[in-house]
Amino acid sequence: MSLRITSPSGIIDLDAFSFSTVNNYLEVKDNFTLTNVRVDLDWSLSKFPAKLFDPKADLEVAFLLRNKHFPQSRIVEVQYEGKSIGFVFTLNSIFDENNEFDSPVKKHFALRALIRLLNNEEYFPYREVSLNAQNDYQLADFYDEDLIICVLSKDRGYELNDEFLLSIYVNLNVYGFYQIKYKQSRF
Repeated sequence: MSLRITSPSGIIDLDAFSFSTVNNYLEVKDNFTLTNVRVDLDWSLSKFPAKLFDPKADLEVAFLLRNKHFPQSRIVEVQYEGKSIGFVFTLNSIFDENNEFDSPVKKHFALRALIRLLNNEEYFPYREVSLNAQNDYQLADFYDEDLIICVLSKDRGYELNDEFLLSIYVNLNVYGFYQIKYKQSRF
């Protein structure tokens, strides 16, 4: 289900995804009204493989969390049996000037999180937004900036089945993280 904007004439689905590895942005828009949500990044997208930009690519599992004690600019690595399988970070941390996205691997996970949020393939809950005169929106118009995203890679040698994901979620819960309820919960 794509991001949607409410207008006097009905619902506008932002279902056309595009990106630029030259100008370093990701975008979803409605091709008819040209209403869009654009994310400009301050790091280069040119070195990432093309498959990462495919919103339908089944490369990872992502879910949304909250934790009132989690620092806004912090990035936490998720490990299983001593191996890195993903990261937990806030939406705000991706855009923070002092962020810790200092490696290609961390940027890879941030990129995939942004693509998932823009395309909303998991039915993530987002704020209802009304049409504005500029037809131009930010990701923060739809999602809280303190939203925490957990992204786990499927190519780390583990089957990310429900039992495995539940064990990761329970471990995150011990540290104060809790899952945001959405229409089709995994757990």
